[in-house]
Amino acid sequence: MRFTAMLLLSMFAAETGQGQQTGWKEMDDFSVLSGKVFHSAESGNLKPARDSATVILRKAAAWQLSAIPAFCNATAIRPLLDKLVSQCTDIRDAVQANKRDQDLRTLVSRAHHTFHQIPGNCNVSPQ
Repeated sequence: MRFTAMLLLSMFAAETGQGQQTGWKEMDDFSVLSGKVFHSAESGNLKPARDSATVILRKAAAWQLSAIPAFCNATAIRPLLDKLVSQCTDIRDAVQANKRDQDLRTLVSRAHHTFHQIPGNCNVSPQ
């Protein structure tokens, strides 16, 4: 149930541009930007992915380096953050190489999937 609530909040926050407030700043920062990039790509609009590839990588790297809060399962999350940074690096590299839209869409989809696995390993932060 918590995963479903977190997922719905994340999707709503991304759609409204509000950003989910979990109490983990780096997660929240990544969520705001990724919502715009990932959901636009799902709709076929890759301009945000191309325009924000370096920034989304920077936010993913900052998230990866941040302390994982006690309300999250660090053992499960650490490899997911490593994977997410690798996937965001692939997105940035694909943009720099001016890869085809279909190739970029596939990379963005993979990163989006990884991103949604992370909140499932957290309980809602007490605020």
